[in-house]
Amino acid sequence: MTDTSNGVRIKTWPGAKPGTCSNIHFEDITKTKVSSPIIIDQKYCPWNKCKINEESKVKLSNISFKNIHGTSALPEAVKIIYSLLCHVKMWNLQTLKLRTMDRLDLQ
Repeated sequence: MTDTSNGVRIKTWPGAKPGTCSNIHFEDITKTKVSSPIIIDQKYCPWNKCKINEESKVKLSNISFKNIHGTSALPEAVKIIYSLLCHVKMWNLQTLKLRTMDRLDLQ
């Protein structure tokens, strides 16, 4: 992935019917100058048409990120926004090596 706004991502939004999303694995991915390399957003709201106080009812489980490396265009390389009702269960982060464009290691 090169010069993109988003890298790997999972999005759920308020108002969606209850459901499950499981066994998602991102592996062996190189990123170059990606603005948001890793995103899990359970409060995604396209076109600002969601109810503000409503939570996502989609359960996420068994999510893994393995051997993801490269550069982030912004200091925030990993963005995680949880639903209070259905947060991520069983997830694994292995060998993430992301740096900013000026070569600073990201934490």
